[in-house]
Amino acid sequence: MNIAYIGFPQYENDCKWANHFAETNKIIFLNTPLKSGSYTFLSSSIKVYEILPNTFPFSDISAKRKALRAIQAILEKEQIDIIHSLYAVPNAFWAFELGFTNHIVTTRGSDILIDYNKTFKNPQTLKERIIYRYLRKKLENSLNAARFITSTSTKQIQIMKTFIHDPSKIHLVRTGVDCEKFSSNLPPYSKHLQDPFIIFSPRTIAPLYHIELILDGVLLFKKKHPDLLIELWLIDYFPGTEYTKLIKQKVAKSELTAVSKFLPVQTEAQMISLYMKSDIVVSVPLSDGTPNSVLEAMLTKKPAIISNLEYDADLFNEDTIWKLTEDTPEVLAENLNDVYLMDRTALQKKLDLAYGTVLQKANLTLEREKIQSLYEQMLLK
Repeated sequence: MNIAYIGFPQYENDCKWANHFAETNKIIFLNTPLKSGSYTFLSSSIKVYEILPNTFPFSDISAKRKALRAIQAILEKEQIDIIHSLYAVPNAFWAFELGFTNHIVTTRGSDILIDYNKTFKNPQTLKERIIYRYLRKKLENSLNAARFITSTSTKQIQIMKTFIHDPSKIHLVRTGVDCEKFSSNLPPYSKHLQDPFIIFSPRTIAPLYHIELILDGVLLFKKKHPDLLIELWLIDYFPGTEYTKLIKQKVAKSELTAVSKFLPVQTEAQMISLYMKSDIVVSVPLSDGTPNSVLEAMLTKKPAIISNLEYDADLFNEDTIWKLTEDTPEVLAENLNDVYLMDRTALQKKLDLAYGTVLQKANLTLEREKIQSLYEQMLLK
């Protein structure tokens, strides 16, 4: 098979799909020109064509035709059998405009739960109503024209069933974790009584990940347990940003200054080691999809606390994680306290259930097999 992905090859999430299928197929990526960064996570066998405009040219007919001609030329040159849009808006629009029939679209939470379900349905002005009506129709047409749609949560599927004419072409394919590979890298580790109680935030310091909430929540938790030796570990991938400086200043002025660790970019093995050494994993972003970091915490059988957001309830529920009822420091401190004081037998039972849930419902190997099956079905007709 020759497959063209339209997505974001600079990000690990898209690469873990493309890299896998590149082992036995010809894969290319269509992307916008990179302003910064590189294709660190992408297999060297995959060629990237940076030919897409930075924004979809809705009203600029000339620019749209130029882009479509460039895409068509590459599809013919590379003899592409399948286009896979890894994100619906606006990636799925290109195959629809080209009339490319062997098209599969992967939607995510920010596609359907945010862009479609919220933004498109709440225009504030006449101009916004016109634009959003056009965008919504464009999205609906693009998805209806695709051969298959995969979604990362049941909630997305429920919404799409309200406008997809043939719901049978929608398939649940979660982002998932490569459980076998992840588990093979688990280092032996045993906790000692004198070790600190480690609270780990596995997502980088950025406004989206609401790090100030974590700081305030941990401070309140620390006040409840003044004699408990606590450490807070934060991932610091972008140390030069204003937000990172603000967080470090806040830590420096607090009781956490001596017990906080700012960790640089980590390898996969190093991240696994951090999970193993931690006592609680906290991920409380302002918006989210299906966070791999939380799935990984569940695979290492660590308690995970998440935001009060609309997560995939099949994975993240009261039997598998701790979910804030409100995204406030007080509620986070209560959850930290609940985990800390929880009966060990009951805690282990919950962690075991969380582990099993990831193996059964978010196993990347199984999810890739679903995609492979859909690819093969497209080529049969």
